[in-house]
Amino acid sequence: MWNNKNALIHLLILIIVILLAVILAPRFAAFVPQNAVPAPMTGMGSDAPMGMTLKTFEVAPGEAMPTVSYTIESDGADGWNLHIATTHFTFTPQNINGEPVAGEGHAHLYVDGKLTVVYGDWYHIDALPSGAHSIEVSLNNNDHSVYSYQGKYVEATSTLQVP
Repeated sequence: MWNNKNALIHLLILIIVILLAVILAPRFAAFVPQNAVPAPMTGMGSDAPMGMTLKTFEVAPGEAMPTVSYTIESDGADGWNLHIATTHFTFTPQNINGEPVAGEGHAHLYVDGKLTVVYGDWYHIDALPSGAHSIEVSLNNNDHSVYSYQGKYVEATSTLQVP
């Protein structure tokens, strides 16, 4: 049965848990997007973990519309060279995690759903096993919000067939 010593130990554990929750709660709040706009669940959004809403940066009507496309070629060994082409967009790695600014940011590369942040127009993809691989590139603002226009992501997608 319970005695005073057990009750005191349980009370101390409870106090420690409450203190940790108070101290750590603000840190975890930073991972929750504030004022997130629900994005359509197509393209890379369908790769987001269940229940996660990707924050978007909606391009206003009349603003220059960023575009993205890419080419991917073998590096001659077992890797791949990805070249990202954009219009009305400037890569600004020095502003990563900063305030969103129209027309600048970085790219998010998804290879089979695995995210890599890309800071420039060239990126090397290491060797991939034989078979079909989903390659998706989206344009993202400094704060990682996905550029979108009329509810659709500014992205390019294709399937890479590795022999």
